[in-house]
Amino acid sequence: MLPRPVGRALVLWAIAPRVLGGLDALVTRGVSVEVLDALAVSLGVARGSFGTALTTDMMMEAGEYLEETTMRQSGALLQGLLMPNPATARIERAGAVLDLPFEQVAQGDIVVVQTGEAVPVDGLVIAGAAQVNEASITGESLAVTKEPGAQAIAGSTLESGLLRIRAEQVGAETTTARIAALIRGALEERSETEKLAGAQANRQVWMTLGLGAATLAVTRDLRRLSSVFLVDYACPIKLSAPVAVRATMSAAVARGILIKGGPSIEKLSAADTFVFDKTGTLTEGTLELCDVLPLGSQPGAELLALAAALETSAHHPIARAIRAAARAGGLTPPDGRCRGRGRPRAARPCCGGARC
Repeated sequence: MLPRPVGRALVLWAIAPRVLGGLDALVTRGVSVEVLDALAVSLGVARGSFGTALTTDMMMEAGEYLEETTMRQSGALLQGLLMPNPATARIERAGAVLDLPFEQVAQGDIVVVQTGEAVPVDGLVIAGAAQVNEASITGESLAVTKEPGAQAIAGSTLESGLLRIRAEQVGAETTTARIAALIRGALEERSETEKLAGAQANRQVWMTLGLGAATLAVTRDLRRLSSVFLVDYACPIKLSAPVAVRATMSAAVARGILIKGGPSIEKLSAADTFVFDKTGTLTEGTLELCDVLPLGSQPGAELLALAAALETSAHHPIARAIRAAARAGGLTPPDGRCRGRGRPRAARPCCGGARC
């Protein structure tokens, strides 16, 4: 559709990055996949088939875009699942509590954390009491009690209570930030399989070049030579291993398993024994009420219903276990508002009718 000189100039401009990249790879690393890609698009220009050269480059760009997108999304998923930072933090300044962006929290600030919120800093608890879930950091599934004088860890979550924490480590210095840096380093570390795939891909280039030379010698046809270069498998061999490693790490994290990197995945194939340091690594961390043993003559069902009523608004794992046991036994905790009577009758479990 364009005048030939204009079309030629546009095609040369479009394929120039790939050709220059191939030349740079040839000088710095020798014959590699990048050199073969540069030859494939350059042949189209040499034959005067600019549409073929442009289409070839577009196909390569599309393939690289899909592979890079997969790797980028896998890396983002890993860090997002493991180390999600809160968007804001509640800071106490000059007697007022302010919601500030997470990035503006400074060392020495008093951070207020409520039930259900994540601790945004590493610091010292100066007031309050809470049950804190530190499973994402320590692996321990059961919540621990935090009171004044205890250390709070960024990334842990309050299951119940309220804490005022003096920030000691913020931003990149927090525990979660250091773990995130470790994960980024693991993503960049290449496994032996990835290195082998890269080396095999470069050897494949020599095979393709030899086959191309033989084809050209027999047919004297540049189109057939271009076809040999286009069906080369070196690029898929080189890029399939990194994509597979990152996809595996992402799938493992989605199931609660953190794999440090590609080398660790490889070592799993040779492992015949696994040693776990504590039961929290293996269990789900969900408590279950096994039995009710009244000390007096009060029926167990009645005692369970009362206990469930007391734990109605609690978020502690023990409270959830008591409520679950009451529901499983068909007991509705009394709410203290028995209709039809002038006073609550909390001594009997509710039957679910109009009266307790």
